[in-house]
Amino acid sequence: MTYSALRRQIVSTPLNGSLLKGFSILNLITRDRPKITAATVVSELGMNGATAHRFMATLEEAGALVSYQRGLYGLGQRLVEM
Repeated sequence: MTYSALRRQIVSTPLNGSLLKGFSILNLITRDRPKITAATVVSELGMNGATAHRFMATLEEAGALVSYQRGLYGLGQRLVEM
C-alpha cells in the first residue's frame, strides 16, 4: 500500500481536490515533454476544456506555469527555483 493510500485511510480530514488537480497538471510536464497545452490536459486527465484553461491560467498567475506562446505552457520560474 502506498503512503498516499494509507494516509487516506488514517486521516479524516478531506483532501483538497483542486490542489491535487493542479499538481496533476504540473506532473504532465517532464524532461521529455517540457511544454503542454490545454488539449494535453483534456486528453490525459479527462478535464473539460474550460476547466483545463482555468487551472492553467491560475497556475500561471501563481508562477507555477509560464506561457511561452498562446496556449503553450511550461514550468514557471517559481517552481524551477525550488
